[in-house]
Amino acid sequence: MYVRKLFTNTFIAISVPLNAVIKPLSRRVSVGSSLTINCSMNGNPIAELIWLKDGKPLFIDGIKYKSNAIADTIATLTIQSIAFEEKGIYQCFVSNDEHSAQTSILITISFETFN
Repeated sequence: MYVRKLFTNTFIAISVPLNAVIKPLSRRVSVGSSLTINCSMNGNPIAELIWLKDGKPLFIDGIKYKSNAIADTIATLTIQSIAFEEKGIYQCFVSNDEHSAQTSILITISFETFN
């Protein structure tokens, strides 16, 4: 009699609900300045990140608007040379196949120069 022992590998994929946070909830910036918004993210997996302005996808051109990821937990949006038209609500939207999360910041524009 021949006995053969079989082994199988089982892999479990764990999906952790997503969370996104931007602090502070609002910022006032002056015309002509630059602004960097930090979006802290956690959850697993984070498959996609989209920046929105006033509910519409923001075109990240790498010049006026730049987006970077830092160590898979922080995404940044940098806006160069702020114009009055950049006022509004900016959102960091993260998603995967099962979950999504979003956070936002209100940007107001001033014509004053801050020191």
